[in-house]
Amino acid sequence: MRTVFNKQNAKERSAFLGEVNDALLSGEAKLGDDGVAAFGKMDDAAIQKVRDKIKQFAPNPEKAAELEKSIIGGLSIMRSKWSELFSKLGGSLDAADIQTFKQLFGGKFKNYLGSTYDIFKTKVFYHG
Repeated sequence: MRTVFNKQNAKERSAFLGEVNDALLSGEAKLGDDGVAAFGKMDDAAIQKVRDKIKQFAPNPEKAAELEKSIIGGLSIMRSKWSELFSKLGGSLDAADIQTFKQLFGGKFKNYLGSTYDIFKTKVFYHG
């Protein structure tokens, strides 16, 4: 993403990170009766916004394709790992607790993970 950031000002960078975050949290998060968590397909429109920004700011089409594969692939891996994490948690609950957790799962998940990404926007972590 560094190559994409090189051509962006702070406002554009913040907007891009927001669109990446929106894509990451898009789709539906569900917890089954068995405690297994599943994250549905990411929203096509959200992914397309990320692709469009990558193409806009990448230095060339080859780099754009590489960045797209890396960023969108990374988002998929993160969602897969979250599924594993929440499935382990769900697997440790009894049936009554699973039902309670299911009612809270989708919204709480998006609120929690959506707010935690802000640490990556802090200048302490950005080496631009």
